Amino acid sequence: MFRTHTSTLLGSPAVESDCFLWGCIEHSLILPWFYVTLVGDETQTTTMLQVMDPKIFIELLEQHQKSLQIKEVQLVTPPHINGGSLWQMEKLLEFSYCHDLKLGSFELYEVEGGCFYTNLERDKTCDIAGAEKTIVYRRSMLQH
Repeated sequence: MFRTHTSTLLGSPAVESDCFLWGCIEHSLILPWFYVTLVGDETQTTTMLQVMDPKIFIELLEQHQKSLQIKEVQLVTPPHINGGSLWQMEKLLEFSYCHDLKLGSFELYEVEGGCFYTNLERDKTCDIAGAEKTIVYRRSMLQH
């Protein structure tokens, strides 16, 4: 989902850690991704994650029930998804998997301000109203 280059490695990891610090990453896929702010229940430590895969995002939601508190989720979209000329980061209100006999399966994102985005081609988005929708994330599900 992203690439790193050894020249951008910042220092070397501690012996007991499997974490590396990178000065930059290269996005190799032009797809939406999630910017998730988490707080550990016991430590109250804030962590921000770039989550490139919806399946990993769902795993985080499941962890939310156990040991992590999700404080905020933002959706980062490329221009071909958001209809603009630049990447945008917006507060995510809802994320769903949808299915329609004609359109097939697709992802649907609702962001603050009332905009909806999908991973469908832009000319097909007017046909999504009748699709079967399974909500995976809704901002109101988070306890603040």
